[in-house]
Amino acid sequence: MNYRWHVPSLIAFITLFFQASHAQDTVLEGRAMGMPYRIVVADRLREGQREAIRASVLDILDIAESTFSLYRADSEIMRWNENTSTDWIPVSRPLADLVKHSRMLYDATDGAFDPTIRPLIKLWQFDKIAPQWVPPTSRSIAACLEIVGMHRIHLRESPAALKKDLPSIELDLNSLVEGWCLDQIAVSIQAITKTNFLASLGGEHVGLGLNSHGKPWRIMIEPTAGDEKKSENKPNPLFQVQLTDLCISTSGTYRSGHYHEGKWFGHVLDSRTGYPIPRERHMASVVAKSAIEADGWATALLTLDEQESKDTCDDLEIASFLSYETDSGLKQWRSELGNMHFQITSHGSISAPRLKPSSAKWPFLATCLIALILIVLFLAKRLGHH
Repeated sequence: MNYRWHVPSLIAFITLFFQASHAQDTVLEGRAMGMPYRIVVADRLREGQREAIRASVLDILDIAESTFSLYRADSEIMRWNENTSTDWIPVSRPLADLVKHSRMLYDATDGAFDPTIRPLIKLWQFDKIAPQWVPPTSRSIAACLEIVGMHRIHLRESPAALKKDLPSIELDLNSLVEGWCLDQIAVSIQAITKTNFLASLGGEHVGLGLNSHGKPWRIMIEPTAGDEKKSENKPNPLFQVQLTDLCISTSGTYRSGHYHEGKWFGHVLDSRTGYPIPRERHMASVVAKSAIEADGWATALLTLDEQESKDTCDDLEIASFLSYETDSGLKQWRSELGNMHFQITSHGSISAPRLKPSSAKWPFLATCLIALILIVLFLAKRLGHH
């Protein structure tokens, strides 16, 4: 399973950036919990609404950190991990919900997605910066696998509680936290304003309704090969995704990991084997109705091998875009539903709406020109008074 960082560089940019300069748009952005967030509302909000949205975002991210953070000893999940009791341990609703969602993914992937993989994550020390890093031994990996397995955790819905079969079982829900946060943020924004919006958090995006131009929100994705496997023959295609009441999440493998004796060990682990997945599994992007669903599947599809991923997407009707590294460059695949959502905009043979930067820049340039004229008029008026 992947306890991965999202790969924001794979999501090249929000293409309609010039819409944020449209007179009817409101843009809120910042950083919290180590992640950038950006919200574009298709309307001009009152100052009170802006502050309410900003405060709500910070509150949600603060709840996530106090509940799911593996870097805070006092977070709820860390206290649960350190509790060696095998009796029922009461937990909050957010923690119970993420465990429930994890169980669904665990069952659907035959155990490839498994949040009890934390002992293996600690064993591989991917969160450590160590110049003399060495991979763990096969014996230590086998010992860790003895305490890994979602089937060893039990969930009670009401009152919410978790029970572990073994005292040393630990959870890591990082692969779902961003999705959970973004879903909560979307609900909060809708409660504050009924206006359509595009909200982004780390590598997650949710688009509600249409933008201020009456069109779907659009995200551009540019799959890029790893540093030493760049395609020299042709540029990578650019894909656009239109979001209307939809979410997208993208996960990748090649940025985080360690080299040892010339071999790359990525940070994405297969909980069935205890070893990192092959680096060739380069990227997975998923469009879904909820951010947590997109987030979870973007992770889960990386842990499965190529054929398993394709079969799962077909069987469960997942709208996915998968990218694999080969000696000749990137190999890409889209599921049946993925073909509807991930549309090539350049360098591809599939007919799709193409972005035209030359036409897209005019609204932005017009806004700049108007602003320049207003500045000149203002300065002329000031000089006239003197």
